[in-house]
Amino acid sequence: MSEDLISAIIRPVRLESAFVSLWQINGNWSLAGPRESCPLFHYVSDGKLTISNGREQPIFLNQGDLALFPHGSAHHISTSETEISVPLERFIPAREKGQFIKVDVPGTRRPSGLLCAGLYCESHSAAPIYKLLPESIVIRKHQIEAEPLLQGALEGLLREVEHFQEDKRFVLHRGLELIYVLGLRLALDAVQIGDRGTST
Repeated sequence: MSEDLISAIIRPVRLESAFVSLWQINGNWSLAGPRESCPLFHYVSDGKLTISNGREQPIFLNQGDLALFPHGSAHHISTSETEISVPLERFIPAREKGQFIKVDVPGTRRPSGLLCAGLYCESHSAAPIYKLLPESIVIRKHQIEAEPLLQGALEGLLREVEHFQEDKRFVLHRGLELIYVLGLRLALDAVQIGDRGTST
């Protein structure tokens, strides 16, 4: 994709607030997340997960992979092949702007770790071309490792959220914005606009 098109998509992204959750999922679970009014991302810090929307092929994520959802599309996050999905509201009854929370999902198997963020942006979809982005974009671990700034931002954010301090909220917001913009920038080098559910 041309540099001009990439710039037109990422330039309007300005983070206003965020909802951030750090998950440890210990059992065989499938969590059903509703459609959100903002972009989302999921970063797998440990284990393996599957993301699906019921219409397209599931996306398999391993430790170190990052999934972006530019339109906040509804999807399921699964740690097993169970067909029973539990609404996200069971563990997070309300998702409010500005929250940084930890969620421990019970179980006996080796845990999967997930850093999730809902990004409330100022006119995040101001550019008409933004609407043509895929519902989901996956950036693999090896791609992230080749981009030191993105890798460092993800690792740093993960540490900061684990030990969240209120006086660092502004810095964390800038880190979230950086991750989203860098993720889009990296993915758009390879993704063709108009492909739905694209994995790079």
